[in-house]
Amino acid sequence: MEDRFIGYRGSQENEWSWEPDQSTGPAGDGTRGVRNVLLAILSAFALVTVVLAAVYFIAGAGDDGSGPIVSVTSTPTRRPTASPTEPPTAIPTTPAATPTPTPSPSASPSPVPGTPQPGAEFFLWNEETGEWQGDDLKKGSSGVSEGDVVLFLFKLSGVNPGESYQIDIDYFDCGLSPGQSFDHLAATATAGDAPQLAAPGPGRVRPDSQVPVPDDPGVANDGGTAAYLSAWGGTFQHTPELTATPATCAGDKKLTMQVRALSTTLYVEWGGHVATAADWLGAGAASAKLPFGMSAMLQGAGEVRLEMLAGAVSK
Repeated sequence: MEDRFIGYRGSQENEWSWEPDQSTGPAGDGTRGVRNVLLAILSAFALVTVVLAAVYFIAGAGDDGSGPIVSVTSTPTRRPTASPTEPPTAIPTTPAATPTPTPSPSASPSPVPGTPQPGAEFFLWNEETGEWQGDDLKKGSSGVSEGDVVLFLFKLSGVNPGESYQIDIDYFDCGLSPGQSFDHLAATATAGDAPQLAAPGPGRVRPDSQVPVPDDPGVANDGGTAAYLSAWGGTFQHTPELTATPATCAGDKKLTMQVRALSTTLYVEWGGHVATAADWLGAGAASAKLPFGMSAMLQGAGEVRLEMLAGAVSK
């Protein structure tokens, strides 16, 4: 039998090494199949090594030989690919809210010209009958004497709560001296509670507002018991003002007030003092030959008037 040799080469070597086959002998035939398998494996490994080496040299043929040696078993590291830069997303700007100016507090509104006017009613208290009446007092049916105080009630219906209304009271009469009519305004307490509780009065005694009536310096006896104006369903805005109205007639005066409504119905009450002969040197209201009376006017709505007819006042 011919001598056998085994060839081998390291993975980094280019030449083969050969050695005699030590397994030659009787036992060699038994192991021949194993040797053939090993030779086939080594041959395949050698072929792969040659191919890789050829690829390496072909790839580096353009280099000058000084470049780095890349291991055939290493996997080249792949550089991360930069992601395309996205344009910045525009964030919508929320427009700033424009501050709303705070309205300045204003005075209570007055009725606007051309708007519906409240209904005005005027009553006087008849002491003899114990009722409010809306017509003149006649002779023999009044029970009024000189020095008495006659109550008057001015009722406004359909007013607007929060609005202010101007009311004028006129108690002087052209052609008659103050000594022959109502000479000044007076307190109403002498009539008791009945007038306030009777219809069409406010229905309760306690008023919502009261304000003193200014004294008339031109009337000597106007300085006794303090006189008050009373209001239900409203409040007085200031002290009433007594002003002369010479354009009407000599000596004529009026009392002007501002009342702010609290409800849709407004009541204003006051009293008129009937002149006495003792205060006016024998003149007195009982001697009047002409009617005299009291007027109330809501600004913009006209005047209402009630009178004491001749002979309605006794001494």
